[in-house]
Amino acid sequence: MYRHSAGVVLSRPAGLNHVRIPVPHYAWALAPGEPYIQGQAPYLDKAIGWARNHGLKVLVELHTAPGSQNGYDNSGHKGDARWHTDRNNLAVTKQVLGQLSLKYSDPSYWQVVTSIGILNEPAGYLSPELLSTTRQFYYDAYGATRYPWALQGSGAKSGLAIIISDAFQPLSYWNGAYTEPNFESMLLDHHYYQSFTPSMLQWSWQDKVKGVCAEANSLRSSPLWVVVGEWSPAATDCAKYLNGRGVGARYDGSYPGYSRVGSCEGLTGKANQLRGDFKEFMRQFWDIQTQGFENNGQGWIMWTWKTEQADEWSYAGGLAGGWIPQNPTQHKYAYSSVCN
Repeated sequence: MYRHSAGVVLSRPAGLNHVRIPVPHYAWALAPGEPYIQGQAPYLDKAIGWARNHGLKVLVELHTAPGSQNGYDNSGHKGDARWHTDRNNLAVTKQVLGQLSLKYSDPSYWQVVTSIGILNEPAGYLSPELLSTTRQFYYDAYGATRYPWALQGSGAKSGLAIIISDAFQPLSYWNGAYTEPNFESMLLDHHYYQSFTPSMLQWSWQDKVKGVCAEANSLRSSPLWVVVGEWSPAATDCAKYLNGRGVGARYDGSYPGYSRVGSCEGLTGKANQLRGDFKEFMRQFWDIQTQGFENNGQGWIMWTWKTEQADEWSYAGGLAGGWIPQNPTQHKYAYSSVCN
């Protein structure tokens, strides 16, 4: 079971078993014309060493790709998504995945690195071409990741789990794809947020909990093992720079083109700035999501471990603020009673 988030570890145990570490492709390979500076790869090894020292496992997640797979700033390029339009972009991405698998399948990393995420959040909703390219790329990337020694003439298999994004598609879209025995140890990565959808931002807190119950129940239909690889107890998109540097929030209407739902006051910031009733809601929201994602899927990965000032998005902030329990199996609100 995955219970993890990106970041470092508190001095007190938090009951987590995995750390998800997002990495950029340009740490290992640059596509022609890319402006990025390299040198990040040694820091990943440092983080893996820290995880080893604390008894944690690591999921290495490829978060960026040449040309951008979604147009988000976290893909390495904000703007148009052009990853799928250039064969060289696909080749570089596949090359990096092969390098990652080759290195972290080595016995020296066994029992620490358990899995590789093929590519974070390719935006399949943008075009049929991007979606079909993503689907085919998963087939190609599986070969590079499962058989990283192929170029050396060896047919040996990597034991790493391979995680693929659902590309923002219904779980049923993946029916019949990547099935055993031809594809082994593959998991589907499903991200769930209520903070970026205007209709969900208008939900009451009770409606938000009901929405989680329905979402969690839907995981049972997944054709592959499914992990909710990103989610949050936050109720809004009010956190500074969450939508990009210098961009406001949908919730308070400061994001261009969106109507105001309410005030962000008391709904974002350090724990001592948050409303008491909001903290209690987050405790319930956290409880119901973690139980629902464990009961109906293979686990969860909360985004994120630590933030600069928005504790509602921070696992460490939630531990310190009291809405996340020190032992993640200790729930104040029972999924069965709330969701029934």
